Amino acid sequence: GSSYCLTDKDDGSRLLNEDNVTVLLLAILHE
Repeated sequence: GSSYCLTDKDDGSRLLNEDNVTVLLLAILHE
């Protein structure tokens, strides 16, 4: 999937990709 970035210049600026966001949201919802 696409990634959420601080900038679109550098892939190293990636914070979370879609998979990580999904896992994070599921963890929050299941808590």
